[in-house]
Amino acid sequence: MGIRFYCPNGHKLNVKEFQAGRKGICPYCGAKIQIPTKSTRPSSKQTKAEKEAAVHTEDAMPVAEPPPVTARQAEPAAVTSPPETPETPAVTDPLDEAGDVVWYVRPAGGGQFGPATSDIMRHWIDEGRVSPDSLVWREGWRDWKAASDVFPTLR
Repeated sequence: MGIRFYCPNGHKLNVKEFQAGRKGICPYCGAKIQIPTKSTRPSSKQTKAEKEAAVHTEDAMPVAEPPPVTARQAEPAAVTSPPETPETPAVTDPLDEAGDVVWYVRPAGGGQFGPATSDIMRHWIDEGRVSPDSLVWREGWRDWKAASDVFPTLR
């Protein structure tokens, strides 16, 4: 069947399943992309009844596209230390809290990675693709956030 997804500039793409997880280039705009492991957009050949049924199932939720980065967000955030308190709250893992949402990463050097699952994000953090000055976004967020603000391990 293939993997159906959008490039970072919104072009509809469809690739063979053996290309899952590989890097590619959008044939329409030339953007470098990371091919997702599974389809993130529904088939255009679905009937109206199938599309309505997909909307009502939790597993078939459409993947939201990340918002564009504004100049304000692209500037590095000022480093501030948190106020000292006698009791520091327990650090929670945002990847565990997020559940099965889709993540995107924009490294400071340019480009964009995603869509990615929480497991893939953990792998990217471990291998250094996500640095403290990277911007991250996930479904449900309005704007991009600094990775150091989202992931305490990167501080």
